[in-house]
Amino acid sequence: MLRTFVIPAALAAALLIAGQAAVAAVDATDLLMKALIEKRLLTEDEAAAVRAEIATTRADEEAARKAFPATGKRPVTLSGYTQIRYLNADGAGAPSTLEARRVRLTLAGDATPDLEYRAQVDFAGARRAVTNAAFATALVGRPVLLDAAIGYRFPGGHKLTVGQQKVPFGQENLASSNNFALINYAQVSDNLVPSRDIGAQGYDTGILFTGARALRAASLEYAAGLFIGTGINTGDDNETKDLAVRVAWKPGGAGVTLGAAYYDGATGAARAARTRAAIDAVYVHGPWTLRGEYVTGKDAAVKKRGWYGTVARTLTDTVQAVVRYDVYDPDTAVAQDGAAAVTGGVNWFLSKDGLARLQVNYEHRREQGAQVANDQLLAQLQAGF
Repeated sequence: MLRTFVIPAALAAALLIAGQAAVAAVDATDLLMKALIEKRLLTEDEAAAVRAEIATTRADEEAARKAFPATGKRPVTLSGYTQIRYLNADGAGAPSTLEARRVRLTLAGDATPDLEYRAQVDFAGARRAVTNAAFATALVGRPVLLDAAIGYRFPGGHKLTVGQQKVPFGQENLASSNNFALINYAQVSDNLVPSRDIGAQGYDTGILFTGARALRAASLEYAAGLFIGTGINTGDDNETKDLAVRVAWKPGGAGVTLGAAYYDGATGAARAARTRAAIDAVYVHGPWTLRGEYVTGKDAAVKKRGWYGTVARTLTDTVQAVVRYDVYDPDTAVAQDGAAAVTGGVNWFLSKDGLARLQVNYEHRREQGAQVANDQLLAQLQAGF
């Protein structure tokens, strides 16, 4: 009868000791087992069973600790980068300037094994230069909150993200600005991509569902979300929520990505229609990267469209050449109101990860109607961590 109560008590005491410090627990457990055996309260076989139970418990605790640290504070990833840009634009009222174009800091981490968060601030503010006689910038020097989202990861690679985040639309728009092949975005990206067309850098507040599915050697990525449609750090202006959908297909081993996106929204109290549709393609082969996108849109009764094509070639381990041709028509019903631009650039990578780089671009613009002196020379130095 005594053994019936002593053995469970000894096991509980040993497990309690084992949960303290690893080295101390081993010594204390061995001493306890020996003492109980000497007093003939445990047999050698029973002691071996207790030791095995303790070893199993420790292994389970170690596996759980490695899977997700059981500490008071969860690990946080801190990253950021700074871009200093020089711009020399033609035309009256467009002086040469040197500015901190982006100064971004990002915090990201996991609150639980399935719940993640991300917050990003641009301390340089949202800048949008207009390269003509009415040269201007917006929100200069004001810190701007970009990312502010929480995501829940479901089994199978699906994720639901709520908060302020990138709208899933456009090939250029979804490319990170710290890894962009050119300094500026194409005209069609700036003027037709949702939330970039209103100066919000492609970000909006909403709920987004994303996932991917393997199709033999190929894969299909998809995203669908509802957004308020007014951009960053602002409230909704009507009761209608804007729908954004994007799919991307990647044939296995071909270096090809084919994408399509659709956006259906409404702006203002009058709920004026705001729709967008796009197709895009990327092809990577050796040192060559080809990228193109075609976008159409409608704001109320005004139809718009534009496209671009980009060719990039890696020349050496540290040098890349890039050329882009883009066209934008702000109103398809009006003749001679569009513009085309040719941008040539060179990238010098100063670090292996590409976060430190020097970029030099020249943009030559041609209007369909009266010509405007609005060419520009740009240079941008970037450093990040």
